[in-house]
Amino acid sequence: KARDLVRLALFTENRRAPLKREEISKKVLGNTPRAFKDVLERAQGILRTTFGMELVELQSRAELDKEDSSKDNADGDRRKATGVKKKGKHDPPASLFAASGSKSYILRSILDPIILDFAALTDQEIYEQEIEDLPEGADDATLVTYGSIISWSDSDQLGSLGILYVVLALVLVSGRVIADSTHIDHELRAIFKQLHLQPTESVYFDDKSTHQSLTVNTYLGQLARQGYLDYSKIGDVKSGGKRSRIPNVSQAGGEEGSSGEWRWGPRAHGEVGEQGVARFVAEFMAERAAEPEAGEETQQKLLEAMLKGIKGVTGELSDVK
Repeated sequence: KARDLVRLALFTENRRAPLKREEISKKVLGNTPRAFKDVLERAQGILRTTFGMELVELQSRAELDKEDSSKDNADGDRRKATGVKKKGKHDPPASLFAASGSKSYILRSILDPIILDFAALTDQEIYEQEIEDLPEGADDATLVTYGSIISWSDSDQLGSLGILYVVLALVLVSGRVIADSTHIDHELRAIFKQLHLQPTESVYFDDKSTHQSLTVNTYLGQLARQGYLDYSKIGDVKSGGKRSRIPNVSQAGGEEGSSGEWRWGPRAHGEVGEQGVARFVAEFMAERAAEPEAGEETQQKLLEAMLKGIKGVTGELSDVK
């Protein structure tokens, strides 16, 4: 049953879908539902030692909201402007509330970043073998070899991942919430325009994907369904400010008396973490702000200054859950 759970987890993760507890009970446990804890523990052992991954339970939306209420966010003016009441900074921390897990799981890598760095380095033996394995008469321009175990440059998913991380970074540095409007310069779709990402632009995927390409607008919807993002509609009496479906391109930021906001979804918290994205942004900014001849000490000071700036906007940064 543990091996069955591993197969089910790998298959589900390939579709970037969360694995629900009820699906595990139905497809793996059968008439032994009480064996869940033991089966999960054994499956975790297989996943960690063989695949360098582990199953983690996603936080429920209620848990994420309770955590937000305990953080000293610096987005009071934005919430006031959009009609969302800011929760008190002295509210009880999330740990004081009863746990209410989502009973949905994702696979997350447990490989140390150092291992990934070494796996991306060129190895002469691997490079020579790759050259030898190239088909006769292959065009060097189309069949590029890197001589590394992992080659991020050879991935067709880089474009979509790049957009995902940019969106997560924009949400985070906007105080964990960003409006959907096209009319205000510092809001999501207006920033997309500055990045030449029009709503109808295509985001491309590899041959194994269900869709070879999606429009930017549709891709945002996919990220919401996968749990990376969370979209909520506000300012609409009928919806009561509740979370809803993502608007069409023609509706985005264009409905009078109605607007939407983007936040991180549970998968982003469980797979990426605020600290990871904050460091990604800080390193990107520090690298470009430093003088070409700047030393390591200067670079580190710039990095710390950038991180301090991000924390000034967001308050305490949470790690992966």
